[in-house]
Amino acid sequence: MKIPAFSRPLRRGFSLVEVTLASGITALALTTLLGLIPHGLNNVKEAGNVAAETRITTHVLGSVSQARWQNVSGEDILAPAFDQQRYYFDDQGVALETDEPGPELAYVAEVRVPARDVSLPADATPQAEEDGTDPYLRRVTVKVASVANESFDFDRALPMAYRTHTTLIARTGK
Repeated sequence: MKIPAFSRPLRRGFSLVEVTLASGITALALTTLLGLIPHGLNNVKEAGNVAAETRITTHVLGSVSQARWQNVSGEDILAPAFDQQRYYFDDQGVALETDEPGPELAYVAEVRVPARDVSLPADATPQAEEDGTDPYLRRVTVKVASVANESFDFDRALPMAYRTHTTLIARTGK
């Protein structure tokens, strides 16, 4: 007599425990991924802001560094021409070439060019001024705010409402 190997027919499928475990793992993975979406979107937005601010700062500093520093009589014309000058930019950091920017305005930048205040510690060159400042270096500060308000007040705003970029520019000739 032959004994059958299986007394019941083969079942194909998963048990209730296996389905429950698989559903739990899937739910955990989906919840984690959905929780990362807002963080990723904030990172993308912040990266766009940093890229636009970099373009803005480069544009403004390029304008200031290419300008004449002195007139023919030796008077400083850099600070009067650029100090507290405002520039307006769209959401990509492209300059708006108008005094009334309108609805495209996304960034406002303001330039500060203080009086000569840069002195190098080992500056013993004969070109140094009497007060020790270097006549070929100027400090330039660019403040950039991500606002659509052309009359944004940098002096009264909280420091976290805008970013400040300070650099030195050099003059290579007279």
